[in-house]
Amino acid sequence: MKSIAITVLLLSIGFSTACRPRPKNQTQNLPSPSGDYTLRIPIEENTTNPEYAGTRVWKVTILDRAGADDYKDTDSTMVGNLNIYWGWDAKDQVWVYNSDDGRITRWSKDSGAWVKHEAQDKSGVPADILPDYAR
Repeated sequence: MKSIAITVLLLSIGFSTACRPRPKNQTQNLPSPSGDYTLRIPIEENTTNPEYAGTRVWKVTILDRAGADDYKDTDSTMVGNLNIYWGWDAKDQVWVYNSDDGRITRWSKDSGAWVKHEAQDKSGVPADILPDYAR
């Protein structure tokens, strides 16, 4: 009887954890402020970066209004078993904080193409994108 109670307790803890909504800074299919884009960051097999061959990485993917890929970060080095945090700023730029190494990356659309920028520090990063411990 005791083992049944423990099993029920463990299942309920696991269920409540699994049902908790993801924090805003880890929300998939996140619309941009303008509504022109949607941000999705799946974990996928690396197929282009030989240094990360066979590794699953987070891939920043930006969709247009029609839901088609407008950009995909095929050169990602953000290892998928580590945490990242992301979001949009008011200018429809994507920001990603990599908790593994503290690296901050920004994507902006310049002349019709998405450009990846490595940030030197946290200036410009919307505070709600960073996890509490990094603010």
